[in-house]
Amino acid sequence: MTQEAINNAKVLYDLTLERETKDAFKVLYDSMPQLKTVLDDPIIPLEKKHNIIDKIAEVGAYPNSFKNFLKRLCDYGQTYELEEIFQAFDEYWDEKHNILQTKIICAKQPEDDKLVQVMEFLQKKYPDKEIKTEICIDENLLGGMCISVGWEEYDWSYEGRLKQLERKLTGR
Repeated sequence: MTQEAINNAKVLYDLTLERETKDAFKVLYDSMPQLKTVLDDPIIPLEKKHNIIDKIAEVGAYPNSFKNFLKRLCDYGQTYELEEIFQAFDEYWDEKHNILQTKIICAKQPEDDKLVQVMEFLQKKYPDKEIKTEICIDENLLGGMCISVGWEEYDWSYEGRLKQLERKLTGR
């Protein structure tokens, strides 16, 4: 992710844009690949791009600040970074609202008591955060689970536990 995308995401956040507005536009943007093509094409005149953005903003009832932000990206040829800007916006939004995104990877859907244990562990480890969890099934895991929290990973899989035991026994 580029610093330019991060900076644009912070500008978007500072426009007091609600996350739902960005999410609604992202759904539209992702579902219409021709929109991306048109906004990124340097041959298409800015006036046409601005007209398209005006029409989309009117139909979608997007605020003027968001509409103007998109036009500015067109003006400076930065629309190619919209995906990264949206990702950086989500990360910045979470940071500002004390939301912690976590991912639990398991071989099968975990039982409720295991999920409760994981959530208790995460709440204890990150007491000031609202924890949002995504559960992913990876049938390649033999059992147990891996928990990803930002740059940290807690490997509670069977394979991870065996490796930990091996390191203890061999002194590595």
